Amino acid sequence: MMIIFLLSTTVLLTNSLCPPGMLAVYRLSLRTEWNEKTFPKQFPQWRPSAQWSKTVGYSHSSSSPLFSIGSTVSEGVRQFAETGSTDTLDLEATNKTFLDTIISPPIGQGEGETTTTIFVDTNHTKVSVMTKLVPSPDWFVGLDSLDLCSQGVFIESVTTEAFPLDAGTDNGFTFTSPNWATQPRGEVFTMTSTFPAHPAGSFNYPHLARLPTLAVYSLTKLREYTLLQHQAGGRQGNYTAITE
Repeated sequence: MMIIFLLSTTVLLTNSLCPPGMLAVYRLSLRTEWNEKTFPKQFPQWRPSAQWSKTVGYSHSSSSPLFSIGSTVSEGVRQFAETGSTDTLDLEATNKTFLDTIISPPIGQGEGETTTTIFVDTNHTKVSVMTKLVPSPDWFVGLDSLDLCSQGVFIESVTTEAFPLDAGTDNGFTFTSPNWATQPRGEVFTMTSTFPAHPAGSFNYPHLARLPTLAVYSLTKLREYTLLQHQAGGRQGNYTAITE
């Protein structure tokens, strides 16, 4: 089952519970297309040049442990969106419930790709990740609670375009704006070719109906496992690979 999304970075699939005792392994890929030809306004050339932070996130069950469009972010997410540091985010993780911590290497230029392997199971079918644009005030791309369970099965693959998001914590409107904290803290919102409307904004291209593709996340299922319970003593079972 191949599903392609071109609507937003907040992705919700029609969900019906996957069978109990299932574990799936996915390859998470981020392909970035940030270049001077496509995004010429204030394109960062040096100190630092255009690049991307590491990708961080979780596979989880209910609401997103990272961000949601229209909501304010935690201090850990603020720090990551503004600086790329995960020190506070790591501390916050001790109070969250999730299956897997997701980390993928940074991309050292505007155009490139990074990949990692992630795990989901029957009780933790959603994926949330963030990747910061460097340099930027508090801008990032991400996935908010992408559900990999659809119609009772783990989907084979999914691809979604990631539009630039503003964390609502800094008022800067260009890639290299000085620190200018938003007080009180605002909500996460999607940046478009016409919003924010400031003519100096680095993503302000009012002559375009929509921004060109900046980044694309893809998830591809690599392997699926089922939990086999031991018959004797009621001990916890082991996951065994499903052969197709």
